[in-house]
Amino acid sequence: MNFFVPSDNQEMQERYQLRGGGTCGVAVLAVIKNVTIKRILQSSKIRYNGYLPLRIMRQMLEQMGYSTKLRGGKKSHRFPKPITDLAVVRIQWFDNNGQEFESFMEATKHTHYVLMKKFDDAWWIFCNGEGWFPKNCLRSMYYLEKGYVSSYLEIAPIPPTDKSVGILGGRL
Repeated sequence: MNFFVPSDNQEMQERYQLRGGGTCGVAVLAVIKNVTIKRILQSSKIRYNGYLPLRIMRQMLEQMGYSTKLRGGKKSHRFPKPITDLAVVRIQWFDNNGQEFESFMEATKHTHYVLMKKFDDAWWIFCNGEGWFPKNCLRSMYYLEKGYVSSYLEIAPIPPTDKSVGILGGRL
């Protein structure tokens, strides 16, 4: 099992939190590729300001050789059961009163990404602020108390012989 955490995870997190942003999305990409967050940012053509929209993350994954399938989270307070061994989960946090944000802009600022990865028969979750933890533990149950799963990307590597279609059928 490879519980990789980017060596610059804490440094980059502190840098972007000072600016009012975060690194959860790029940290997830760094874990998928087993590289540093700085390497992800250097290799991408985006100007990173502390937030990575899901559509940009999806494009980056596809450029890295992965097929993706977007699934709705149905505002669930449980982590999903993806059909692939890898998934990026988008979590929408609640405001301080436990309610959904009224404006799209505020909601966007309070979004978090985690990675779900299957090792053998067990699901594990990577959070850039909390590290790795098993899906079936009290920590994961409490993790979604202040938010819900708004959507998730199922991810699968595209076979090297065919760069056009992965096991998910490419981008749908």
